[in-house]
Amino acid sequence: MTSNKAGIRQPRPVGTALRAVSLSENVWTGMTVMLAFCFARVLSFIFRQPTPPSPDKRRLDGQTAIVTGANGGIGLAITRDLFQRGCTVTMACRSSQRAQEARRLLLEEVNGTPGTADRLKIMTLDSSNLDSVRAFATSWSSKAMIAPSEIDFLFLNAGFAERSTGMGRFTKEGLDLFYQHLLVNLLLPFLSPSARIIITSSQGAFYARFSPAVAERSTANVIEKGFHYPSYLNFHGSTVPRFVSGAQDTFHYAHSKAFQVLFADTLQQILVHHQHPASVWESSGKTCNDRGPFDDVRVNTFHPGLVRTKIFDVYSTKSFAQSPLGYVGRYMMHHLGLDPKDGIRTAMCLALSDDELGGKSILPGAFYEFDKVRNLPWYASLSPAMRRRLWTRFNNDAGLTDADWILSKRAF
Repeated sequence: MTSNKAGIRQPRPVGTALRAVSLSENVWTGMTVMLAFCFARVLSFIFRQPTPPSPDKRRLDGQTAIVTGANGGIGLAITRDLFQRGCTVTMACRSSQRAQEARRLLLEEVNGTPGTADRLKIMTLDSSNLDSVRAFATSWSSKAMIAPSEIDFLFLNAGFAERSTGMGRFTKEGLDLFYQHLLVNLLLPFLSPSARIIITSSQGAFYARFSPAVAERSTANVIEKGFHYPSYLNFHGSTVPRFVSGAQDTFHYAHSKAFQVLFADTLQQILVHHQHPASVWESSGKTCNDRGPFDDVRVNTFHPGLVRTKIFDVYSTKSFAQSPLGYVGRYMMHHLGLDPKDGIRTAMCLALSDDELGGKSILPGAFYEFDKVRNLPWYASLSPAMRRRLWTRFNNDAGLTDADWILSKRAF
């Protein structure tokens, strides 16, 4: 309100009121950003991440590796490390253009040393498309049979932080994105006797909770309660607040990371037992006395720490209410994140060490955070029947059966 010369109060012009509201909103937005910035800076001093272990410096001349998601972030850092050790690396990437750019960068770093270009290859792999996964495996098989080449290292790194219908967390078939299950199965015959399968997971796996009633097959483009997020939460209905709805992405991410932990542990037992997968849940940890072709293959998942990558870029246009995971993740990553070359240390230690990490024997199939095994409470409480049910679902969605995991010999 304003006053005229006679002292009579008059309404403030609409334009002035709107400018005042706009100014007020800008002030509050600015204050929120400043507070978030200060909060992140304080956290950066209080909660510094531990220093990851340092891998040994041995050479890998004559050995072969496949790295998914190799054109950026953790995948690129792993590719660089392997390549500089003399390893022949296949960069399995969705974007050929970005893969070519990453390859050019890596070759420039070695100053065009003769013979190095032949050790850095590119193959197309769209992890959100199961047909692409099958095509990749078929192409690898064809090339390997012409020029026999065993896989010594398989780094499964490609992934997304966000879930969305048709892309992101789902394949084009409308299924949950879990390409590792199919890809590993198709590449099993080509693994070397002591191959290392290293899967980039996350500490987010701690927050998963599964319901015993989960279906044994996914329904296309459907977010299932008890499978994609804990059953005690309610993300359905028009009255669900945006904040709660946005949290669904957070739990979906956590569950996808939990799938990786379950997959690695189960796969390790299948390889060691070299028997029907159903027997894994009945054997109570007993191993077969006979030597099999995959007894020395080791599978591990690891949490790289908070690493400065582009995984949270998909949230750049979203508010905290729309996606709490992305909003907080972007700030925390910027102020607390490790450089990718440090974030891969645990992965490289697991891949290169024959026996120990952090002064203790490496536990095959285990989930590692830096140099320590992390036991997930929810995983320890899963019944054999529940683990079996989840494995069956992975198989069904990938078009596999238990029989597809039974291999008596390698390709070479």
